[in-house]
Amino acid sequence: MNKCKQCYSCVRNCPVNAVQISNGQASIIHSRCINCGKCVKSCPQNAKIIIDYKKHTLEMLRNCENVIACLAPSFVASFYPYSYKKVVGGLKQLGFSQVWEVAVGAEVLSRQLDEFMIKNQEKTFLSTACPAFVSMIEKHYPELIEHLLPFISPMIATGKIIREKYKDGDSALKIVFIGPCIAKKSEAFEPQVKGIIDSVLTFKEMKEIFNEEAIDLTKVEEGEIDGAASDKGRQFALSTGLKSNLNILQGLNSLQYDSIHNDRECLQMIDAILEDKLQMELIDVLLCKGCIEGPRIDSYLNYYEKINVINHFHQEKTKEPMEVKSDIDLSRTFKNRRSILPWPSKGDIQKVLNQTNKYSKEDELNCGACGYSTCENKAVAVLQGIAEVDMCLPYLLDKKEKLYNTLAEKFKEITTLKDELEIIIESSYDGIVVTDGDGRILKSNKAWNKMVGYKEGNNDEIIHEMESKGIILPSATLLTLKEKRRISFIQNTFNNKKYFTTGTPIFDEGGNIKRVVTNIRDIDELNKLKTQIEETMRLEKNIMFRISIGLRIVSSRVKTLLPIVLRWGKSSILPVMWHL
Repeated sequence: MNKCKQCYSCVRNCPVNAVQISNGQASIIHSRCINCGKCVKSCPQNAKIIIDYKKHTLEMLRNCENVIACLAPSFVASFYPYSYKKVVGGLKQLGFSQVWEVAVGAEVLSRQLDEFMIKNQEKTFLSTACPAFVSMIEKHYPELIEHLLPFISPMIATGKIIREKYKDGDSALKIVFIGPCIAKKSEAFEPQVKGIIDSVLTFKEMKEIFNEEAIDLTKVEEGEIDGAASDKGRQFALSTGLKSNLNILQGLNSLQYDSIHNDRECLQMIDAILEDKLQMELIDVLLCKGCIEGPRIDSYLNYYEKINVINHFHQEKTKEPMEVKSDIDLSRTFKNRRSILPWPSKGDIQKVLNQTNKYSKEDELNCGACGYSTCENKAVAVLQGIAEVDMCLPYLLDKKEKLYNTLAEKFKEITTLKDELEIIIESSYDGIVVTDGDGRILKSNKAWNKMVGYKEGNNDEIIHEMESKGIILPSATLLTLKEKRRISFIQNTFNNKKYFTTGTPIFDEGGNIKRVVTNIRDIDELNKLKTQIEETMRLEKNIMFRISIGLRIVSSRVKTLLPIVLRWGKSSILPVMWHL
């Protein structure tokens, strides 16, 4: 079942408009998605699903002897208050042969970045440690690819270092990255670096595995980090991490440097570069404040508490440093992966705006409830097929008001009809009773109440009880329910009266009886009425007979007198006419 409740939080938080709304339900447009995880983090219904490699990782641990875990530098903040030794001990109890720090790859990578920046200071370069940012450039701003530092991320660098170290050893070596980032899941399997990292788990998924495998970090034996020890590389988890690791950024002659912590600043920076309004030599872009605010950091610590924990770990001496080869090739290239959506005309945009009652700029509230920053952006998204007109809250409120007024009018009409129907039923000479499909009385008029001795207010009484008490026998309602058709017969009641009764079933769409309408007429009253009608007809017949006799007498007398009148008239009128 889709959990989406049309809050549009994912639309509002997506920096690249990669969320499509169709029939009120949100889905991800993968060709535009940069895997930043903001939709996952912001969704109040937990409706967004990410790729889960837990099962795959557990299978590797069961089937492979040498599986190495690589911990992102922010792991101490996620697993706090457990010490790093407890975390390492838990991973080794689970079956990992070694536990490395990704900070090692960050340090080696920093050395190569230093050498590159010394030789290339002619333009603005953008860091490539954040895979979500790299995807943003490749998919949405490929014209800025030339500004990306041509190097892999610390995760891939660490994987390369490990594989270089064991290249003459175990060919079945498996490497699992564990961190707060969702974008790493897609980065690890890109064609250019595929085969270096075998599985990616988030901190949240790692904790779930510990729980499922009954590993209690409070009771595990402490372990030590394997591989090379890291120093400054641990600070890569912070927004100032790159600056701390590059020598070229230190001292009086350092490069012009800046760091970007979120997608809003990132988009402003991109616009500045495209418009050639930015004078900077190196910009470190990390969309999650240096990974400590990643979508799966899974930590109850606040931002500043995480910084303190990581800085404390940076100062902690874990073991003596181990020399690592720094001549490993850590370079990479990038490609244009832009998926262009058609841009509509101004006329089409205005038509969509008009649909939501926006005919002028004053009508465009730009409230952001739909997830888009402006009404025009939302109209463009509608025409591109990734949004819907009904996402506009002011428009929906207006529709609601109109619908409410319409319903109020309809309710008034229905109430009037109900009152009229009540009057008609109550004024009926016949007894009328309505029951539900179980024989419970829902409505009866005064005539029926009087005929069967039913007291008003006992609406919980059912026809079964009235029949068992001999008040009505047999019951037309029960016979109708049994036969499922219209029934007519002579019914006896407690006062020895007989009534002509008709029960009519009313069916629902499933063919089940939902109502029974029963009509009864007093036989004695019918007989009296019949007698009265017959007496009236006899009187009318007698009167008509007398009138008929009278007309015959008048007719015979007219026939006798008519010739005399005519002769008299002729002799009297003609002389007068001759005289004139």
